[in-house]
Amino acid sequence: MAGTSSQSGVEGLAGLLERIGKKEQEALAELYDRTGRLLFGLASKVLDDAEAAAQALLDTYTHIWRHSPASTAPDAPVQPLDWLVKTARTYAVARLVSSRRRRQPPATPSLDAPGTVAPAEQKVARFQLEALAPMQREVLNWAYFSGLSADEIAGRIGTPVGAVRAHVRMGLNRLGKTPEIHEPATGDEGAAS
Repeated sequence: MAGTSSQSGVEGLAGLLERIGKKEQEALAELYDRTGRLLFGLASKVLDDAEAAAQALLDTYTHIWRHSPASTAPDAPVQPLDWLVKTARTYAVARLVSSRRRRQPPATPSLDAPGTVAPAEQKVARFQLEALAPMQREVLNWAYFSGLSADEIAGRIGTPVGAVRAHVRMGLNRLGKTPEIHEPATGDEGAAS
């Protein structure tokens, strides 16, 4: 008898997901009532922060609303509860990674650090970076030294994603075309003429 109630619970979730796929708001509310505590618990365990867990849960149910299938096969390879748990975990982990990135400001590499690059290359690199427009330099720092995506950078600096991508592309192109600088010879500069 216990197996039957568990079985009907799983079938009930499949039915709710089908109804959500047909955009029935009542089905989403019922799914939330039936699974919200479980998924919130999972998100809380991953994030160790109730507010972030609540946001991950909102992301989860938004995803469910947008991507729930209009029909589910009874012999589907992934069971509804497994899909719900996987979705909640994915959004919780994404929030965790994003919050870690937000806490760490972009590290601007020190070109003066001993042993990082030979002195001549340090001067060339410094010259090339200084030759960039300030926005290009900032966007490249966020992208390469903090590992942020174009979407994340756009959110932080309040610029459209397309503009961020354009700044990255222009900055990289300019770095590739910046002429190398050469030190004047020390000592007898005029003696060889």
